[in-house]
Amino acid sequence: MGEQAAAMSAGILPTAHSMVIAAYLVHDCAHRPLFRARAQNRWVSEPMAWIAGASVAKGEIIVVAICSAMAAALQKECFA
Repeated sequence: MGEQAAAMSAGILPTAHSMVIAAYLVHDCAHRPLFRARAQNRWVSEPMAWIAGASVAKGEIIVVAICSAMAAALQKECFA
């Protein structure tokens, strides 16, 4: 049982780590600090979103979702 658990951990941990890094890059691309051009951010964010598990979403959808959430939080903070 111990060898099997070690073998599974050897695959699961790097996979989870790469998914977290990919999600971080998608988040950064949505705010556009990596590249100045939207096309370059989209070029990076779409494959990273696929790796992170959001393979059905396009880059524009992710940006709109983040901007909507930020606007709602800002409105709640300013007008609470």
